[in-house]
Amino acid sequence: GNSIDVPYEVKDIDKTLPTGTVTYSTVDPTNQNVIVTITASKPILVPDGWTRGGKAYVITKEYSDNIDENVTIKDLYGNEGSATVSISNIDRVAPVVESVTLSNNGGRTNQDVTVTIKVNEAIKDVTGWNKVDDKTISKVFSANETNTVTIEDLAGNSIDVPYEVKDIDKTLP
Repeated sequence: GNSIDVPYEVKDIDKTLPTGTVTYSTVDPTNQNVIVTITASKPILVPDGWTRGGKAYVITKEYSDNIDENVTIKDLYGNEGSATVSISNIDRVAPVVESVTLSNNGGRTNQDVTVTIKVNEAIKDVTGWNKVDDKTISKVFSANETNTVTIEDLAGNSIDVPYEVKDIDKTLP
């Protein structure tokens, strides 16, 4: 038997699993959707629900709700890796008032009255009011006033809270 040497070359064998780095349009509290970008270690196919992010190794998806999920990323050779998407900063619920208290407990007084408002979550600073802690504001009134104050949580959801200071009497008899 005669034998012949036939030259051949094996190439394009790739068994390396793709990995992905996940970034978010924001990690701060938000009442908007969050856009997730996965940047893979090599070119990947586009999973269902995702969009090509301009390059062969970048994909994006817009999320409207908080979620924890593993996204399977597959390269052009069928190797599968995954990236974890974890979103917990979407908040579309306005703060809930827990209490509105007056320092005079609604009784007649000739002193200033402090109104204290407490809500169920961390809030932004409110102009003209003192921040007692991350969920509470207060303000001192030297005269009667009926009004509302807008309180906004860290994600930008707001509630108008009514208050009434009505029993200050500083008139001398």
